[in-house]
Amino acid sequence: MRGVIFLFILALLCLAGIAQAQPDMLWLRTYGGERDENCQSIIQTSDGGFALAGYLGSFEEDDSLDFWLVKTDRDGEELWSQTYISEGQNGCNSAILTSDGRFALAGSTQSLDNGLQDFWLVVTDDEGEEIWSQTYGEEGGDLCQSVIQTSDGGFALAGSTLSLDNENGFDILLVRTDEDGGELWSHTYYNQALDICNSVIQVSDGGFVLVGITDSTFFGGGDFWMVRTDRDGEELWSRTYDGFGDGDACNSIVQTAEGGFVLAGHSTSPGADGVDFWLIGTGEEGEEI
Repeated sequence: MRGVIFLFILALLCLAGIAQAQPDMLWLRTYGGERDENCQSIIQTSDGGFALAGYLGSFEEDDSLDFWLVKTDRDGEELWSQTYISEGQNGCNSAILTSDGRFALAGSTQSLDNGLQDFWLVVTDDEGEEIWSQTYGEEGGDLCQSVIQTSDGGFALAGSTLSLDNENGFDILLVRTDEDGGELWSHTYYNQALDICNSVIQVSDGGFVLVGITDSTFFGGGDFWMVRTDRDGEELWSRTYDGFGDGDACNSIVQTAEGGFVLAGHSTSPGADGVDFWLIGTGEEGEEI
């Protein structure tokens, strides 16, 4: 009996120690004012501070959105912010710090030609002053979700494009540029009626891996989808991963040191548990481990 009591007291002490070990909040900051702001991406900068990128509502009467970049010190105090304006709705979904200390923001902007969305890439200096911007896209509407800097200093932008003839629905779109934003090539990838790309990485051989959702129904019955390309964007293979319910979405991917991949997203549970985190480990060819 004494042993049971001892173990019970020891367990209580351990729980108390865990509770005491919870970290205190160092600081909390909000940024913005009279307009609606939405942060989509954060990076830590070389000075220990942070850069937050997203979009904010315009003061204009047309309710348009602008790209927004906020720079803070290491304690979250705002140092500066910059907005980047094009016509219509402009949504920044991804931002990176380049190898030479610039910022690259990617998202979508409304085209003046057809009223649809195009990929939009904005590159700034280390103070957020715009250096250049470029738009890319197909004839339909295009939504950019992810940007990376490539090994040669250029950029790769990934997202989705809407086919104007509506035969394929949404396809994945990958655009490759040089370091000055000049388009080198673009490719689309099709699997089902609805194909959405949420993330792209460049892998060790110079090719690319894109992940997202593929769905034949358009009604949330999707699966994880991974597409592997060579360095010129030509598709090498693709794989789908079916989860536990009707709605699976992959949002992020990393390549492991062994050359395989780990995909992360969510899957709906068939019971009453709702939506769960879902993590998949694969080999070099995407075979599920």
